[in-house]
Amino acid sequence: MKPDYVYDRLDRFHDDSLRILELHPGETDAPIVCSLVQSRLSKQPAYEAISYVWGSAKKDHYIHCDGMTIPITCNLQEALRHVRLADRPRAVWADSICIDQNNAVEKSHQVEAMGKIYSGASRVLIHLGMNDNGHGADAVSLLQAVSLMVAKTLPGCGTVRDSFPYPDENDPLVLDERWSSVDAMLKQEWFHRGWVVQEAALAKDAVVLWGNSECSWADTLRAFVWITTRGLKLWSRLADPGDLHWLLHVHAHPAEYLSMFPGKFDINRTLHPLAALSGARSFVLGDGRDRIFAFREIISRLSSTEIRITPDYRKNRDEVYVDFASQYIEATQKLNLLRYVHHTENSIHGQTPSWVPLWDSSEWEYWDLPGACELPPGHNLPKPYFKLYQATHTLEIQGMMLDTISMISEPFVNDLSLDGVSGLWLETLQAGSGVYPQGDTMRMFLRTLCLGGHVGTMPKWVQTETDYLSLMHEAHHSLKINRAEAAEVGFTSHQPQQALHTEDTRMVQDIINKDCRWRRLIVTQRGYYGLAPQWTDETDICVILPGVGVPFILRKTHNPTQYKVIGEVYITGTHAVKDPATGRVWTQIAAGRSEDWVDLDLVEDTISLL
Repeated sequence: MKPDYVYDRLDRFHDDSLRILELHPGETDAPIVCSLVQSRLSKQPAYEAISYVWGSAKKDHYIHCDGMTIPITCNLQEALRHVRLADRPRAVWADSICIDQNNAVEKSHQVEAMGKIYSGASRVLIHLGMNDNGHGADAVSLLQAVSLMVAKTLPGCGTVRDSFPYPDENDPLVLDERWSSVDAMLKQEWFHRGWVVQEAALAKDAVVLWGNSECSWADTLRAFVWITTRGLKLWSRLADPGDLHWLLHVHAHPAEYLSMFPGKFDINRTLHPLAALSGARSFVLGDGRDRIFAFREIISRLSSTEIRITPDYRKNRDEVYVDFASQYIEATQKLNLLRYVHHTENSIHGQTPSWVPLWDSSEWEYWDLPGACELPPGHNLPKPYFKLYQATHTLEIQGMMLDTISMISEPFVNDLSLDGVSGLWLETLQAGSGVYPQGDTMRMFLRTLCLGGHVGTMPKWVQTETDYLSLMHEAHHSLKINRAEAAEVGFTSHQPQQALHTEDTRMVQDIINKDCRWRRLIVTQRGYYGLAPQWTDETDICVILPGVGVPFILRKTHNPTQYKVIGEVYITGTHAVKDPATGRVWTQIAAGRSEDWVDLDLVEDTISLL
């Protein structure tokens, strides 16, 4: 056995130093022989970067490098054999080999430079696997066909919003049997790993390698955009790769795709640093610190202000999250980071400051609710204020206590049935509903479960709501709600159209289950309905923080001025507000320029978040 490879130190005097792996030519099954050479990015060395899945951490395979051996994983061995050429050397960069994994200082330095390494490569080689089970050729040919169709159609649409044609139900592309092969492709582990997002997004050029087939990454992404915006019915037949890959592509080429999105769609509002980190929660990462480090360059590119992230693997996960949260608030002078706070049962009692988002928590989905709780013109309340105390990691803010909690449901862990929603309504009714107009309380309850949003036009949605409310009443006819009670809660004798027993009412049920997941229904002392975080307690309070855009649930501590953040809460207000950015109509209290919270004469006070 040859001796283990001994890494020479990277040139510490140059921040752009890197090692490049020169793969010697060889047949597929031949031992891997290579050399490692140092270079600098400023010299523009010629190399391709490999994007692959690490897989098992067990390094039980070996390569021969400069007369010594380097242990590698099974996945990396397969990737190197996949890209190795039979007749000539190939210069590549592969993180597990080109970085001394036992040197924490070097690892931090190279992770910081990784964005430049992948963007500096002549091409990124996306290795899905050598075994495609016969799906590679079909998947690639279909993705290329969709991409070609999109490329040919886009010029004719110009910049007219939402003008790109929708496919007919019988469109050959929609009915194509090769979608099963695309599904098999999307189930490959690469599409569900975190590090690869940045690796592919930063590439000058990239190619997907699967078995003996290859497809340009640009063709793949163009097909993803079409599936998401036009081939919606295909999603139920395909594995979900998440939205981050194609959103980053659209962000890089916004003018190209104007005709595929509605007029109110704004990619910069949809995709910003916090949204990217949140969208990455579903991706697999073995190290919680990499929830920040793996998206360092993406955060930088999406941010309008400088947010400097310096990878340091000597710090633990909590330190990394606190550093990022503190720097984000200081750099942006905004508190919207609080909207991404989500706790687990253990984290509420943990040592991490409660106002710091835990990016490795996946039991959560960001609510795309209206932004900035703005003060009405001419109102004499002071402007939003906050101060960050770095030594104690305490965030001091100004807030107004909106209400306390009088009723709270069990957490929505499983899907609700129609009977479940109806039973929840009767439980809610007993808690009171003093703030809503007579005849509207049942509808406001339903809107709370749907986060106040709507699908389609508002008149059509109101009709759909009415049909669903009627079905709720029918589900509980045995409870014998008398006419006086029915009038009070807003029930009429309207009977739903038979067709709406299927598609539209099922849509409402799906929306309820999506929006309520990991939440609890609350009724406040004033009579407001709301959806609160799963770990909300009856002793918690609802607070409005000007400048954030939504109310929050805070938990009292032994000090009357100090609280812990439990998370944002959706509370149905008494006035509808149209979000100018999306055109949607909301009833969220404190949304946009909604004045219902101002009418309550709330007192602003200084609050310290621990």
